[in-house]
Amino acid sequence: MLTVAADKLVKLWDSRTGEFVQNFEGHTKGISDVAWSASSEILASGSDDKTVRLWNVNTVGTSPWLQLIVGGLHQDTSWSHQLCFLSVL
Repeated sequence: MLTVAADKLVKLWDSRTGEFVQNFEGHTKGISDVAWSASSEILASGSDDKTVRLWNVNTVGTSPWLQLIVGGLHQDTSWSHQLCFLSVL
């Protein structure tokens, strides 16, 4: 399970136990949206800092795997059902 807020962190929680697992850090402003890939290995987070960051939850460390700079106001982040496309509006 993931939670995001104005604290600029993506927080990963164990959905079975409710225990905190780890933070993903890197955004410079509040995070407004997050989406899992269908494989649950990659997550995408969209922020008011006009970036979308991709994180591999299976690697040690909390640095983003990829950062996309989005022009304008970020409104939505979602994965396609075909596993290979990320939509950023």
